[in-house]
Amino acid sequence: MTSLAFQLKRLALPQNDLSLLSRKEAPSLLFDCKEAAAIDRDTFFAIGCTGLEELIGIDPSFEEFQSTLFSQASKGLERSVQTKQVNAQLNANILVFLTRLSPYFMLKPAQKCIEWLIHRFHIHLYNQDSLIGCVLPYHETKVFVRTIQLLQISDPTHRWHWLEPIQKPGIPLARSTLITHCYKDLNFMDFICNLVTKSIKAFSDYPGNTAQLRVLFSFYASTIVPALNAVEKITDSMIAKLLPYIQKGLKSSLADYRAATYMIICQLAVKVVMETSLINTLAQQISKALVKIPTLIREGLSCLIILLQHQKTENISKKTFNHLCNIPGLVTILQEIDTRYQVSPLLHYFLPTLIRSVITDEMAEEQGETSVCQTHIQLLEAILQNITLESNLDHTVANVLLEEYISHSTKSANSDSLSALNQKIMPVVRRLETKYPNAFDSVLEERLKKIKSKREQDVFHQFIYLSLNSAKHQVLADSNTSLLLSLNHPQSTIRISAVECLKEIINTSQEGCDHLFLKEAILERLKDDSLEVVLVAMQALEAFSGCIGQEETVSCLLPLFQRADLSEDEHWHIVLEEAVTFLSSGKLHNGNETLANQIWMALLPYMVLTSPAKASAEQK
Repeated sequence: MTSLAFQLKRLALPQNDLSLLSRKEAPSLLFDCKEAAAIDRDTFFAIGCTGLEELIGIDPSFEEFQSTLFSQASKGLERSVQTKQVNAQLNANILVFLTRLSPYFMLKPAQKCIEWLIHRFHIHLYNQDSLIGCVLPYHETKVFVRTIQLLQISDPTHRWHWLEPIQKPGIPLARSTLITHCYKDLNFMDFICNLVTKSIKAFSDYPGNTAQLRVLFSFYASTIVPALNAVEKITDSMIAKLLPYIQKGLKSSLADYRAATYMIICQLAVKVVMETSLINTLAQQISKALVKIPTLIREGLSCLIILLQHQKTENISKKTFNHLCNIPGLVTILQEIDTRYQVSPLLHYFLPTLIRSVITDEMAEEQGETSVCQTHIQLLEAILQNITLESNLDHTVANVLLEEYISHSTKSANSDSLSALNQKIMPVVRRLETKYPNAFDSVLEERLKKIKSKREQDVFHQFIYLSLNSAKHQVLADSNTSLLLSLNHPQSTIRISAVECLKEIINTSQEGCDHLFLKEAILERLKDDSLEVVLVAMQALEAFSGCIGQEETVSCLLPLFQRADLSEDEHWHIVLEEAVTFLSSGKLHNGNETLANQIWMALLPYMVLTSPAKASAEQK
């Protein structure tokens, strides 16, 4: 810097400002500059003290400033001739006062106090950052513009030069201008974030007054979030600038600060692809905060869901999992969220880990942390009972449960341990089977094809026996596949064998096969293309008729007569003969005259012979 430039720079220092020497005009927030020049120091002091007394009536904590900034000694203090240490202490007092004053800035008493600080301590020259920090949340008001008009910011290199365009016209700062400058100037973004932390520190000794910070928290969220949304690309520098404040926000006991932080995290999650390490860190800190400070649990879980929905990670960390398990009322809150939004993104990571924990019996809670939730198995049962699994999550859960069970059981030789495990997970297996039968069956059939050893097959059968409908998954020797698949096998001989197995299950009253499956399986085979299969299915129906009742049995048989086409296949007469024998048996319609009439009316057309040939299928 040249000698001339250095001298010019010195002339620009606050203590060399010509307005300090001139009494023709004086800077003022409340008065016209010429009117202010005619007011003496005692009057300004009286105005400031009056404002402070009115503020003390609203917030008694302001009383401490009576002995510093508003004392009699302050009337004679000229900061331009004070030592560096004195001015540093004065700046610190002004910063704390303006920070604490910010929530009340729109009140007249607060503006009276600022008027005294402008006149006596020239805060519009010496403490511009502190003053702007105090008034910035009110950037859309006229009094904000009036404050900005006091500043000397014409130098293009000045930090607040971007506010100069509103000084002359006296128009409030447009929200769009504020947001644009926020994402273009990361130092300004840092200023806003730091403003929040400074304010929290200033109010830390007065916890009863933290509600006054809501205006600032609202300004913080409503500026940072739209700025992140408006910027074309969120850079690493921007994330690095925000991350320390996000971490402070998640650890804060102030609900409004954490709520604002959740909003910022959600916007980042939607807008940028994060590193896996950052995703895991945020997930862990969010879940930890929900355990340590159990407020805004719904909002915190919603934030975590959005984070995991838009970001990709292999799994959640053990610490995150343990924190989630210890969140009070986790299932109830997830159920509430699920009525409006999908909770699948969270459950996609949480449930597999929970299932592994149940199977391996690893209740890995952090040392020294008291669990406030149910055991893992109870938590798993509650989720399956109360929350609908969507987005293929039912298939994923069934698959993880089966795979973990087989993996754990094939390695364990302790029969007592396996017996205890079976007892523990049986309700889960049956809940899955009942609520998501298609996914459950699909997973079993897929896994059956991958079995490579006798031990795996034995463990697979153990798992099947845990289900309510275990019989349909038993492996048939003829086909080396399950009963369910054998019933739909392309070879008719395999289907016959499967229906024969159904007959045996019915005749022996075997457990593990519900009536609905038996009924649907028999009805499906009555529609079979193979008449041999249909005949065996009729026999199975006859054995099962006592369970489904007379009327339903008849309704299953009568469609055979409509389907029969003797001209196409004369062997249909065997099927019809068996059907007639069955229908005409007294036990089927005994005591039910209406049903008997229905049967005879249905059979009447088949009693009229249209072919005289004795060898015809009709004669037979």
